[in-house]
Amino acid sequence: YRWTAPGDGAVSARVFGADFDLRGFVYSGTDVSALTSAPQPDYPGRYYDVEAGSEYYIAAVADPYLVGRYSFTLALTFVSPANDDFADAEQLGGESGTIEGTLIGASRETDEVAGGGLKTAWYSWTCPASGAWSFTTDGSAHFGIDTTLEVFEGTTVANLALVAYNDDWIPPPNYPSQRISVLRLDAEVGKTYHFRVSHYD
Repeated sequence: YRWTAPGDGAVSARVFGADFDLRGFVYSGTDVSALTSAPQPDYPGRYYDVEAGSEYYIAAVADPYLVGRYSFTLALTFVSPANDDFADAEQLGGESGTIEGTLIGASRETDEVAGGGLKTAWYSWTCPASGAWSFTTDGSAHFGIDTTLEVFEGTTVANLALVAYNDDWIPPPNYPSQRISVLRLDAEVGKTYHFRVSHYD
């Protein structure tokens, strides 16, 4: 199949209704012998980054000895996460808890502080009591996402100061590193901290 993306976003190519193993892949290029896979982030499911006006080729692929009918669905996500920008950081509260988030459609701001991956999401937390606090992206391991986790102080995205950072956590005693992020923060009561979650493409 041939398709021109109507806008920037993340697209999924999914095949349904087949009684055999069939998968959808997205490629760019001008010749079947020189096609390259569209960028595929570590998102849950099979998503590809696409650019407005660019032409893509979509292949439904099965083992050569399998035949049958199928249904094909193409879904393009334009919407960025609500907390894609620093100014729209999601507020965290309480002394413990778990939240869900996504980096599908996320991007970096023009003047965003260096570091992390190419897609970022922001959170803000005001410390309720001074002490050592732990934060982790443990849930991302279920989706195979290679996250980074950073904590900053500051008031605008361009003048933030890094306080703590973790990429691949190494659990004791010297087990292989994990793709989740785990960090400890010595926080002060009443102070607001800004968290950036990102991943490497």
